[in-house]
Amino acid sequence: MEGKKENNKLLITAGIIMICGVLPLFQRLSEFELSGDSTKLYPIFIALNKILGKYAACGILLLLGGFLVVLGKRKESKLELIEEEENAPEFVAFGDEKFELIRTWSDEEIHYFMRLNLEIKEGQVYKHFWEDDLNFEDENDENWLNISRYFWKTNEPFYNTFLPEDFKNFQQLKFRFKNADTAGNIKTEMLAGVIEKFHFEVENRVIPINELVERGLIEYFKIEDLITTSLQELKFYEDELFFSIANPKIKCRNNQLYIGQDKISLEIGYAIGAVELTRVLPAKELKPKFESKILSEDSKVLHSTPKDSEFGINKKRTVEATLVGNIIITEERTLTTYENYVPDIKGKELYFQTLILLMNFIQQNDKSIDIAKNKFYVLALENTIEMPALDGNLEELIFEYAEKCKQEFTGVEIGYLFRNSVNVLKGKFAIHPNIPKLYYRLFDFFDFRTSGHENYFYGLWE
Repeated sequence: MEGKKENNKLLITAGIIMICGVLPLFQRLSEFELSGDSTKLYPIFIALNKILGKYAACGILLLLGGFLVVLGKRKESKLELIEEEENAPEFVAFGDEKFELIRTWSDEEIHYFMRLNLEIKEGQVYKHFWEDDLNFEDENDENWLNISRYFWKTNEPFYNTFLPEDFKNFQQLKFRFKNADTAGNIKTEMLAGVIEKFHFEVENRVIPINELVERGLIEYFKIEDLITTSLQELKFYEDELFFSIANPKIKCRNNQLYIGQDKISLEIGYAIGAVELTRVLPAKELKPKFESKILSEDSKVLHSTPKDSEFGINKKRTVEATLVGNIIITEERTLTTYENYVPDIKGKELYFQTLILLMNFIQQNDKSIDIAKNKFYVLALENTIEMPALDGNLEELIFEYAEKCKQEFTGVEIGYLFRNSVNVLKGKFAIHPNIPKLYYRLFDFFDFRTSGHENYFYGLWE
């Protein structure tokens, strides 16, 4: 920036000198006889004229001005080149490998994760397809088998799955196997000779995915984005956090990262995108319309305990399992989650007024949604004395209230406002484009730095 200011000064100087060279040509200087005022204005020019001859000074000043203009342009091009170099990507090298630095941790984040000393986990991650309102008449239906038995690597594009087009709108649930000893039970089937799809076997019996969930052999997860998720929010989930390796070139031994034989710090591993902050999600309850015969008779059913609070902490009893040879050893544990958390904030009426507006906007664009039965909407009505007007332009009104929220609430509280408002979209697979479009505008309005608005929006109710 300073270089550009200096360059501008140079060009201005050149312009002044050239003007000084041109103006005397219009003064009709004859035999160097000028008025007293002109002599005051052009003393240097008069001296040069007397020494070098009529109009010689004009030529010199014009040449000097032209030279400074050319010099200024060259300096400008150099400045642009320097600026481009300053904005160029940064890389870090380990032996023959070079990695781009794509993000950084703040000092607070470094201290936080060093204190937590989270586990670093390796292993392939998978996805399977699911829809809550399944309706199959035949348990041998090919589509049901693709849902109940088979899974794919998470990075497998949809067109490689050879699934019907309807599956595109299904949930794609990411999961990993907890125990490395289960790797031998994961069997591969080849599609078109090159594409892999997988199922899980024990003693030649295919174990359906819902049984893997019930026996605690797999865990669902999501990647936490530190741009949009604050450390304050993470404190609710510390027991469910770990780092997962996202680059196969990176290995882990004794919770230490390696590239080849070179040790790398967790901070650098995160900066180059080799590890991701990951959170375990509650076990997904996969309930088909009918009881599938492929379930074992002694399969243990997962039960949920009543909630401690309607809007706060949820506790679920889950089954932890370890596969030793062909014997599965199970262990029960309680998992605490905060999926329905509403922050205890000042100015709650403004919070709930805005929540009411957002939910009404969603219903306005999707008539199939009944917000009146939604627990967050009911809670909002109970905590609102003065109802916002709902008969005008809801989008404009939402941004009027958003302006007030921006002054009152923290980024964490705004994040919960978004999360609570889209609770009505759970289980929806086709969403009217006006709904995400509004939220994308709100993300920009509140300066939410997301790695991708679409991913953040659809991750709000995961």
